[in-house]
Amino acid sequence: MKPENTFTDLGMANAWITVPEIITSCVEKKHSPKKTGVGRCLTEVRCELCGYKYLIDSSD
Repeated sequence: MKPENTFTDLGMANAWITVPEIITSCVEKKHSPKKTGVGRCLTEVRCELCGYKYLIDSSD
């Protein structure tokens, strides 16, 4: 497992205009990012192999 400070923080996915290249590459490599609930409507997604993390807000 990578130390927390080595992950690239991509912020909130809800604010993206385009999908970051690191995620596109991760999907092509068929990695399975881990999804963790961190709040009522907040989910953190992170890939230990690619070293990125981001949040998704699913509230209305």
